[in-house]
Amino acid sequence: MAFFFLYVTEGIPYGFATVAIVFQLRDEGYLEDEIGVFSGLILLPWSFKWVVGPFVDLLFSERFGPRRGWIVGCQILMAVTLLAYIPIDTSASLFALTVALTIHNCVSATQDVAIDALACGVLKSDERGLANGVMFAGAYVGQAIGGSTVLRLMGGIPGIPGLADGVAFETTFWIVAAGILLVTIFVSIPLKEVGLDTSLRRGGTLGEAAGEVGNYLVDAIRSFFANRTACLALIICLLPAGALFLGMQLHTALAKRLDFSREELADLTLVTSIVPAVFCVIGGYLSDRLGRRISLAVYILLTVVPTLWIASEIYFDLGWRNFGSDSARHPESIPESIKNMFWTGVVLHSAIQGLIYGTRIAMFMDIANPDVAATQFTAYMSLQNFVLSYTAMWQGFAITRFGYPIALLIDCGLGILAVFLLPFLKLNEVRKSTSSDETSTVNSAPTG
Repeated sequence: MAFFFLYVTEGIPYGFATVAIVFQLRDEGYLEDEIGVFSGLILLPWSFKWVVGPFVDLLFSERFGPRRGWIVGCQILMAVTLLAYIPIDTSASLFALTVALTIHNCVSATQDVAIDALACGVLKSDERGLANGVMFAGAYVGQAIGGSTVLRLMGGIPGIPGLADGVAFETTFWIVAAGILLVTIFVSIPLKEVGLDTSLRRGGTLGEAAGEVGNYLVDAIRSFFANRTACLALIICLLPAGALFLGMQLHTALAKRLDFSREELADLTLVTSIVPAVFCVIGGYLSDRLGRRISLAVYILLTVVPTLWIASEIYFDLGWRNFGSDSARHPESIPESIKNMFWTGVVLHSAIQGLIYGTRIAMFMDIANPDVAATQFTAYMSLQNFVLSYTAMWQGFAITRFGYPIALLIDCGLGILAVFLLPFLKLNEVRKSTSSDETSTVNSAPTG
């Protein structure tokens, strides 16, 4: 349960930034290219969380605990970086909000490394499967709180004194920060670390940690280019796993253009926070029996179906050909059938993304060389986060310049490129050791 709540603290600000804040930005008139850059930049720190792994390992407080000190400190800083933005007017300075949330995500990514390191150190082998499932569920619950619940509060809850008319946007930062600090007070601070041997890390310095980062890069590069499968896996990791738009931040901006109210988007966010968690388990289970490559190829191709469906409805039924940055070129009222179509398409896409996530993570575990598995696998996870960052940016520019239908078509085309490389992967090829006597095993940057 402790790990569940620790992961909730990661999910709350993520849901808040990618749903509630994006909705607010669109409401204030920001265009998709601006929102795309904002989304890409605030996600970028998760692509480099491997850098902090050695620092989390080597630098710690005896008083607060090797991992707990990092977790508590990060959670406090996460709350501070959110509250620091409150005096700034969002409508006047998107840059300030971007900087604040980028710093916040740097701290959150560091917390993620510390939480995973704690899990590796204290969980028994027969507890890790359940714990990972619970942690994954905690992240989605947090996203639902930060996205769905905050939108509900902003829209107002009839019958509840003080909330009937909704809360101000600035107030939501206090709510999110309070959610994080509640976990800090009741879960993180009371934690007792048991069974962690800190003697091997005693006397760690910044220089030693920086040296570990250098060793990490050497190991990662060697692993990436060890053989054909490793090279192909690197390319696949840098490509989107299917059409991503309906699971990205900008689908919130499209929902706003389709006249979704805060309450309607809150309900949709809640459903799409639950569905992927269920289908992640299903996807992993099926890939164990049908094979990783064929399962992943099918799932990736399936993401095209709801994406093209929505693109065609927007193009033909709404007549959105190429409105570029002109937000006025759409009907005064959106037909209910279009909104229902969008709802169905997004939920369907979230289920398929769950299938992909469960299968893709397992595939990269198969590919990772056992000699440097922690290094290589963590690097793969970081690169996947980088894909989300650059995808958010190009989607924003494409939508503003070419319109939603064309942007969604491009999204589908880029999304299926990985399918053509999957047949050439040999998932048992990299089980051979590259050079175990020369390869250091840096396992200090656990992935989540």
